[in-house]
Amino acid sequence: MRATRKILVSAVIAVLLMVAAGAVLISTVDLNEYVSLVEAKAKEATGRELKLRGKVGYKLSLFPTVAADDVSFQNAPWGSRAQMASAKRVEIQIALLPLLTGDIVVRRVLLVQPEVLLEVNAKGEKNWVFAGSAKTQGATEDSAGGGRVDVRRIEIEDGLLSYREAKPRLEHRAKIERLRLDAENAFDEVAFDGKGTLNDVPLVLKGQVDNLHHAGETGATGAVELEADLGGNQLALDGRLPLAGGAPDGLDARFDATLKDVAALRKMLRRPFPALPATQLKGHASMQKAALVVEDLQATIGKSRARGSLRLGLEGERRPFELRLDAPLIDLPELYALRKAVGGDAPAKRGDGRVFPNDPFPLAALKALDGDAEIKIAKLRLDERNELDELRMRTRFDQGKIDSDELKLRLQGGELSVEVHGDAASGKSLALEATLTGQKVPLAALFSLAGVSPPPEGAPTDVAIQFSGRGNSVRGLMASASGNVRVVVGPGRIKNRALDVGADVTQLLNSLNPARGQDPYTEMKCAVLRFPVRNGIATISNGIALETSKVRLLGGGTVNLRNETLELAFRPEAASGLGVGAGNLARYAKVEGTLANPRIGIDMAGAASTAAMAGAAIATGGLTLLAGGLLIDNVPDNPCQVALSGVAPKQESTVDKVLNPIKKLFGN
Repeated sequence: MRATRKILVSAVIAVLLMVAAGAVLISTVDLNEYVSLVEAKAKEATGRELKLRGKVGYKLSLFPTVAADDVSFQNAPWGSRAQMASAKRVEIQIALLPLLTGDIVVRRVLLVQPEVLLEVNAKGEKNWVFAGSAKTQGATEDSAGGGRVDVRRIEIEDGLLSYREAKPRLEHRAKIERLRLDAENAFDEVAFDGKGTLNDVPLVLKGQVDNLHHAGETGATGAVELEADLGGNQLALDGRLPLAGGAPDGLDARFDATLKDVAALRKMLRRPFPALPATQLKGHASMQKAALVVEDLQATIGKSRARGSLRLGLEGERRPFELRLDAPLIDLPELYALRKAVGGDAPAKRGDGRVFPNDPFPLAALKALDGDAEIKIAKLRLDERNELDELRMRTRFDQGKIDSDELKLRLQGGELSVEVHGDAASGKSLALEATLTGQKVPLAALFSLAGVSPPPEGAPTDVAIQFSGRGNSVRGLMASASGNVRVVVGPGRIKNRALDVGADVTQLLNSLNPARGQDPYTEMKCAVLRFPVRNGIATISNGIALETSKVRLLGGGTVNLRNETLELAFRPEAASGLGVGAGNLARYAKVEGTLANPRIGIDMAGAASTAAMAGAAIATGGLTLLAGGLLIDNVPDNPCQVALSGVAPKQESTVDKVLNPIKKLFGN
């Protein structure tokens, strides 16, 4: 045992003597005599000039330190300035013992006030790629004789890193207050901790990454742990990330991003960025069989919250996908504002006097979709006062064919079901078939969908709408539309001011129900809207009905969806409750013109000059529609039943009106 101990002690003493001898030898050498040699070797290796203008010195210890002041390195010939890099002071600390085996271990590199400029010119050339690097690589490896250079730590104090792009012309500036990189095994694993600013936005980074010596190589990945604060916005990553450009092969990481200050992020990136509300995205992203897979996704955007998963193919002409989304709450006003922020307001288009837009459908994009989406929303907020419950939707896409046969929406105890089948496989037009059905849906819920408030009370509503059409725009679809519309509303009441949406509408409603000006509510017994649509023409034959405690009303006419014109007439009849307001009841009311610019005319009973009051076009009231059989002359006691059945009661002729009472008198 004693012999072994003596051998170890002797070996340590021998090594220390060698180190001491080396230190003494170095202390007798003036390193400034070798400055020109170092500069020449740098020029030989890179093709650029390295200048050591200040004094070069060293500090003796077991880990001697070589220091140089006023150091600069030449930029590429096409660069925007003469120097690519400079530093007020550079210190390099080297371990002596590894030199015995031919290895160079740099324990610490300190850069004081360094300035580095990285730039790319219009041709795509990078100033950090040296003309002599490929030529000297083999020579460097041969001359090393099997040894290696290992840098263990880099520290930066008060530095500046700039990056300039030629297309677009942008410059990013990172001011480094402090940065420390601790490496193991020649940058196989690097821990980093830094603080500074990026484009004047505070930035704090901490984490580690491995395999950096293979960065930029095809297929290279690295294990990454990152925590970052970007001007109040936080980002955390944990997993494997690609270390080269192109497809994200090898991606397998968890992420957690919290956005609090959009203005800071926009300033940092020097790019447009949407004005998002407070946002958090977290989950797990990976590449699986040429597809990007996001699992355990949790998203919060303002008040909206959702969780789910996404699978999206990244190879081939088509992009197969699978989306699952389960949202406790979706706030439409916020998301609509977000859509405008991302896409911007569409440039104003010169109007053509039409309601239905003529913008072409994205048929190529529809044809490229391949997959299915399943969405569940517990609460769908329409505005500050209106919410819808339990939206469920499943839609499948297959080479231009769209099938959505499971779209259901709970509305205050009622349920609407929608079934949609589309076919854009031709690439020229979209063929669409859709049905909308609902039973006992509160009218208040439908008013909420239309944005009308305050909502009605009661009024359970049955809805049945069938639609089919073909076109390459909404206008084309409506011009070819065929189907049926049937809406039946039960007893309820509507606050009268809820329908005051314009002076013309108010005038029309007041003429059909003079009691509106006195009563806060309209007590409704029933209402019906029923009509067919054939080849873009809606023909309403006595298909509009309303019965309240004050008036009964029947209406009919036509709506031409091809040229967006309409001609509707309404015939009101006073009920016993109207009282003194009966004198203000219209004989007929008519709406005609276009959907974009309808004209309202009122034919008052007993008016001295209907033509003078409403214009010659309205003077006939509903007579044109009467002649066409779309509106009967007298409103029956049961207008809702007439509108539902489509069968008008037999009208008495003038002779019958005289003779029938006489016949009844004699028992006939």
